[in-house]
Amino acid sequence: MGGGVSERSLHIPIVCWNTSATIAAFLCLLQLGAMASLLVHRSAFAFIAPMALMAALLIGYWLARREGLRGSTCWYPGGLTLILLTSSLLLSAFFCDFSWDGQWYHQTGIILIAHDWNPLSEPMRDFTGSQFHCQLWLRHYAKGPWYAAAAIFATTGQI
Repeated sequence: MGGGVSERSLHIPIVCWNTSATIAAFLCLLQLGAMASLLVHRSAFAFIAPMALMAALLIGYWLARREGLRGSTCWYPGGLTLILLTSSLLLSAFFCDFSWDGQWYHQTGIILIAHDWNPLSEPMRDFTGSQFHCQLWLRHYAKGPWYAAAAIFATTGQI
């Protein structure tokens, strides 16, 4: 037994970095896809999250090859990404946001964007009915996180 470092242990930092980069790519592509879809009047909005995930996994595989991972180790970052994202989604299903702002305008904004509101083309929309009570917040609050959440909601049906 030598005192050297095994080849497998050298791959751990590369796999971890690659997994982080793949998750970051997914979030960036999700946001970019949601914005692009809203720019073209919600074209394929429900398919943005799965397409962003597939593109991120391809980027992760390409990065793994570029970083020197070979054989089955090229698939470790993608597998770890899927495990982390799936466990995050499943874990989040057990927690409901009962906060006042979460229930009042954040959730309302996400649902409206996923269904029929395009804040890019009609930012000053007049809300009626049950949305009228939070019209001011819906119009003027930052919507960045809502776009990604609306894309995931359009795909899964769950906030």
